[in-house]
Amino acid sequence: MLFLREATGSKCDSAVQSPALLLLRTTCRKMSVQADEGREPLLGTVRVPRVKVDDVLNFIGFGPFQVAAYVMVGLTNMAYGFEALLFALISLKVQDEWSITPVHYANLPALTCICNIVGGAYLSDHYSRVWPYAVSLAMVGVGGVASAFAPDYTTFLLLRFFASFGLMGVPILAYPVLVEFLPVRNRGRVLALLTLLPALAVCVSGGLGWWLIPSYPVLGWRYFTAAIALPSFVAAAARMLFFYESPRFLVSQKKFAQAREVLVAMPSEKIEYDLEQDLGPRSRWPRSLAMILPHIP
Repeated sequence: MLFLREATGSKCDSAVQSPALLLLRTTCRKMSVQADEGREPLLGTVRVPRVKVDDVLNFIGFGPFQVAAYVMVGLTNMAYGFEALLFALISLKVQDEWSITPVHYANLPALTCICNIVGGAYLSDHYSRVWPYAVSLAMVGVGGVASAFAPDYTTFLLLRFFASFGLMGVPILAYPVLVEFLPVRNRGRVLALLTLLPALAVCVSGGLGWWLIPSYPVLGWRYFTAAIALPSFVAAAARMLFFYESPRFLVSQKKFAQAREVLVAMPSEKIEYDLEQDLGPRSRWPRSLAMILPHIP
């Protein structure tokens, strides 16, 4: 829970405003009247509402910050989708190169699927939403490229296990991160659009395999294995550039000052425009209404 001791006004749809946010607007109005009368707004003279993180996200709305989060998670989901057809497309080439039976080859998808049970949820829930996310993607990239140079089946199996250990953590980490940056009213639509990206990646991956593997009969499967791992490096770099922790995670870890910094970075210029509509020119805004600044005592 957050105490909003300094807040802005916003022309939010009344249908999605919680009672706490309606009270927040009333608080802002009273503080604005105090400023117009030449007095510094005093929080003790008005009731300060208690709101949830989702209330603040609804108040901020959907803007460039959320678009950047969508692009970052979208690249991650595409990296995940590129790996989907690997075992099916390279099976015959791997069996021929190392003279293994289909039964022995089945150890490859079977062993790597064990990673479905592990994932990176514990680290993400207890330590950070950033570095487990980036490390999982880096593991996919490093393991994938290294497996393309494997000299024997055992080495290939171990490297693919390493890559899949990171790969299985990707959907566990990506979806919660995006959801925790979005206003509640936008989550369904945005997540529905997000599911299109891995499907697109699967189509591209299939086309790439259809071209590379027959075109290079000896090394084609190795080129394909390395090529589909490269998007993971791009997605990991995007996560490091979008270096924001989830405000919900920060509040759950009692890191209130850091949560405040993330929420301050979210509002777009539209917030200022709405403020001018509500409270007049910027020069008349009380200092405490300049931008969203949640404090937790």
